[in-house]
Amino acid sequence: NNSVFLGHRRLAILDLTPAGQQPMISPSGRYVMVYNGEAYNYQELRKTLPPDLKSTLSGGSDTEVLLSYIEAYGFESLLSQINGMYAIALYDRRARTVHFARDRMGKKPLYYGMIDGRFAFASELKSFHSIPGFDKDIDPQALKQFMRFGYVPDPMSIYKNILTLPPGTSALIQISQPPATLEDIKPQTYWSPLDKDISAPLLDPQDEQSTLDQLHHLLRDCVAKRMISDVSLGSFLSGGIDSSLITALMVEQSSTPVESFSIGFAEDEYNESIYARQIAAHLGTHHNETILTTKTAKDIIPDLPIMHDEPFADPSQIPTALLCRFARKSITVALTGDGGDEVFGGYQRYISGPSFWQKIQHAPYPLRLLLSHIGKNMPGRALHFLNPGYPEWENRLAKLFQALSAKNFNQFYLDLLGNQKYANQLVRGDNTQVSIPLEDFIEDPDQNQDFLSKMMAGDMIHYLPNNILVKADRASMNNSLETRAPLLDYRLWEIMRDAPSSLKLQNGQGKILLRQLLSRYCPEHLFERPKHGFSVPIDQWLRGDLRSWAQDLINQIDDNLLDRTQAQKIWEDFCSGYSIPFELIWNILTFQSWYNHWR
Repeated sequence: NNSVFLGHRRLAILDLTPAGQQPMISPSGRYVMVYNGEAYNYQELRKTLPPDLKSTLSGGSDTEVLLSYIEAYGFESLLSQINGMYAIALYDRRARTVHFARDRMGKKPLYYGMIDGRFAFASELKSFHSIPGFDKDIDPQALKQFMRFGYVPDPMSIYKNILTLPPGTSALIQISQPPATLEDIKPQTYWSPLDKDISAPLLDPQDEQSTLDQLHHLLRDCVAKRMISDVSLGSFLSGGIDSSLITALMVEQSSTPVESFSIGFAEDEYNESIYARQIAAHLGTHHNETILTTKTAKDIIPDLPIMHDEPFADPSQIPTALLCRFARKSITVALTGDGGDEVFGGYQRYISGPSFWQKIQHAPYPLRLLLSHIGKNMPGRALHFLNPGYPEWENRLAKLFQALSAKNFNQFYLDLLGNQKYANQLVRGDNTQVSIPLEDFIEDPDQNQDFLSKMMAGDMIHYLPNNILVKADRASMNNSLETRAPLLDYRLWEIMRDAPSSLKLQNGQGKILLRQLLSRYCPEHLFERPKHGFSVPIDQWLRGDLRSWAQDLINQIDDNLLDRTQAQKIWEDFCSGYSIPFELIWNILTFQSWYNHWR
């Protein structure tokens, strides 16, 4: 009678019986919930339930524990206590309201919108296409942000009438007074990476042993909680510091050999699978490996628009999708090293960015503009001779040439993440710029942080939830695989956020604490090497086997959305060897591929 409809398609992880099915109704019948994700501390929450509610639990799922907890203590109390990844919709029959919430880090997505006067929500954008009256009009501001960063930042979606609930927020819908427009829905923040939590334990840089022991104990707990499963689980092992440490902690706490999975590349300079193999042999995992070639990439690329629902252009989406597809043949849950860079200070830009800015900021601005212009128009062949010997060097140097024209550190940081100039040139329509949470944060005068802290906090509210976690969630869910990231336990961020820089960076190296902990499990020569990340030879592929595919997409560009002439010029310059960031090309191509599928 209240016209509330809830639906759920389940990937069963805990309690595989019908007792774990959703939508699920609370013991009293007051609450009905659909919930995507996992509550890693559900066993602790269960212990706090009153005896009368505890006795009603008939299954072994975390969902029924959460419902009983809400019945006992309320929805707001649950949000303050739950530790996990989740998107929740809770219907309160008595109050005639629907609560929505998304987890602190933003691992699980929650989209919502108004369609013909009805409020609709889903975990995937493709769900809205099945609702009569859904308007597929593209938001030009969202498209501009996509061309700038390679992803659509929250709270936007690619569609005008659909928004994303930001991480760490909740929203309330009154059934008796439903919202008339999206502006009537006001998400409330219940947790933010910018919050100052005085209850979080402080790390003492003067007592290295105590600091490491404290972190080690917490990390063991983060991993142990994410190993609770009624289905098979394993680890994604790249051979890097983050995934190696997570795998080592799994091995330490597992009674059976851990299944580990890695992906290699046919191109030697990108292939790090040998390192994963060495770590796996040292730890004693049962290791599984597959190789990504241009042929397998070609097979996956047509699936990307379906997998991601909206334009998404991180090239590492290709190996991520292949790895998830490969692992799903053996397991249903995989632990990953996601979050290590953002929480513990691992990105190269954290090391070189502040140092580079401090060196150039006093140079006359006209000189920097000139150098930026020269660098951006320099043939890639010239840059090749400056290559220090690791992949994507030319692309990184192209970004630095772009950032030379920044007027302050805030703009410098934004230029390292995306290209505003090209976005404005490419996207048709109003040039009015809509602010996004990242820009609001870095321009906030109250954020008087050092450069490193500002970059890390900026990545936590922008790059992590909109890129890294989107890539992992969409690829894994598309293959009915659940990925869990122990390094994104919010307790780790709360103790690392205010830790001194010396516990993050030392002597040109990041992730100091994780390196020291990993050395307790593996000899340093197995993991101490230049950081590659999940690099993909996309520039080689686009100038080679993928060139005709790319050219066809460039020719199909809808000139009402993107400036086709400008896009063709950028593509021709790229093919001619000029220092055009390949991410910009990939942004254009993935948008057009998505548009062809969904328009």
